[in-house]
Amino acid sequence: MIRRPDSGATDFFLGSDSFLIFFLPLSNNMEKGALMNRLLQWIRQTVSPVFVVMLVASFILWYIAKLSYTYTTEQVIRVRIGDEQVPVTCVVEGVGTNLFAYRVYNDKVLRIPLTELRTSCSAEEETFGELIIDRQSLQNAISVRCSDIKIISVVDVPNLKEQAH
Repeated sequence: MIRRPDSGATDFFLGSDSFLIFFLPLSNNMEKGALMNRLLQWIRQTVSPVFVVMLVASFILWYIAKLSYTYTTEQVIRVRIGDEQVPVTCVVEGVGTNLFAYRVYNDKVLRIPLTELRTSCSAEEETFGELIIDRQSLQNAISVRCSDIKIISVVDVPNLKEQAH
């Protein structure tokens, strides 16, 4: 143990007495933010602000550099077919910036007329009377409306309640 004459505190293990404050139990009369205050106090005393700024800057630059690559991922696209809105999960490919922008900023619903899709009526007991949409026709209809990303496949095709053609 090392004694600091200026503060009167005793340093343990890592050179800072504030590190051990995390391992002390919170008493019942302490407020909920006490642990966060302890964490912030420890960070201020042990980590240089310049280091934190450089770490954040390097992460941002790394992230920007990685966004220029081409990625393949699943994306939920909201589609309105006729008068029914359904989420359609698709496997998409595109540049990271386009995929990121589409995921974060896209709040539009693609409108696809039922006449553009190949459909058939379901004969199964659980889904009797519903329209089954052809997977390839739905993929083509979505691809035309999403020009900045490539729709590779449609994962799940929802059935629609029967509508008039």
